[in-house]
Amino acid sequence: MSERNMLVLLIQDGMDGVESIRNAVTSSGDGTLRLQCIKSLPTALARIAGGGVAAVVLDVSARTGGSQDALEAVRQIRRAAPQAPLLVLCGAADEALAVRALRAGATDHVIREHMAARLGPALQAALSIDAAPVRHPERRRPERVAPVAGAARRGTVVAFMGAKGGVGTTTVALNVAYVLAQGGRVILAEMRPEFGTLAPYLAPHGLARNVTHALQGAPLSGCLWSSKTMPGLSVLFGPQTAAECGPLAPDAARALVGELALLADYVVLDLPFSVSAANRALVESSDSVELVVDRDSLCVQAARWLGQEIESWSGAPQPVEIVLVNRAALVSPMSLGDIDAQLGRAPLAVVPPAADLCATAANLHLALVALQPESLIAGSLVALSGSLETLVLAAARLVFRQEPLHA
Repeated sequence: MSERNMLVLLIQDGMDGVESIRNAVTSSGDGTLRLQCIKSLPTALARIAGGGVAAVVLDVSARTGGSQDALEAVRQIRRAAPQAPLLVLCGAADEALAVRALRAGATDHVIREHMAARLGPALQAALSIDAAPVRHPERRRPERVAPVAGAARRGTVVAFMGAKGGVGTTTVALNVAYVLAQGGRVILAEMRPEFGTLAPYLAPHGLARNVTHALQGAPLSGCLWSSKTMPGLSVLFGPQTAAECGPLAPDAARALVGELALLADYVVLDLPFSVSAANRALVESSDSVELVVDRDSLCVQAARWLGQEIESWSGAPQPVEIVLVNRAALVSPMSLGDIDAQLGRAPLAVVPPAADLCATAANLHLALVALQPESLIAGSLVALSGSLETLVLAAARLVFRQEPLHA
């Protein structure tokens, strides 16, 4: 950013912690940001109307009127400043409120307990993409970086990998692909050596070929299934018979992803829990990689190990991001603070539990964001999709980097 002294408006009922917030904002990046704190929303709205506000930080944990007051504040700020980034500051215990705030129009959220490390970079990243509120369901799709003259247009490749089996990686990948397909062409590819689960989930008709045939050189036009209920989305299913199962050849897998990226705006890869040569080739072919992690200690430990391994690969996207899911009702799930401490960062998204809704969506062969778009889980998946668009664009412009997982 070339403009100096960009004003960040902090809206917070009291003055507790203001200096810590100021330090987190002003010490980040190249010193372009300065902070002004305003206690009341009406005064803040008047200040926004006066112009010159580059971004807004709303402390929802300090809103005396509770969650409804916080959400109404988000809506009013978004109406007053539709193009300015709006970051929500919340406590680790307020993850559900943070997700609702994102659905109401917030651009991003930062956990207060990790504010010192995350708030400044989050503001820098948001401002670098022209302040588009990309996490809102009715967001503006960010412009792509212009390709090199004469080069073939390549779509963005996003890889999802579970930190262990059965955490819901395919469900997350499917719903993110569906959301991204609302703004362009998306291919969801089940790049797995064993039986795929998307075919029984989506129940396609008349498709005999899948990833095995594509890897063997079959024309992609005969291997991709176009969804009728989810326009813009095509699917490359995983193996469906025992004869089709088997290890993926790394070079062939890499070449296949390259072909897919020439056919779509986004390619979403559903990868197995593995550090195989094929998975490494696929990760290194991606623009972003996300680990799907459940809130139990064994899964978090596996994510730490897997993330460190992936980030040691020379061609892997940096950093590995975390998508935290609440797949099972645990008696005592790990707290967000403990998970952040274990993994060295806050999750990119937190997906709330919705077992009944997930089961209903599967029975109807639909993405759950299509089945019940106003649900809390749908909102979290829409927010995740917006976050991925933001991160990929920021990385392409070389304006935002995080530290790797701690050794």
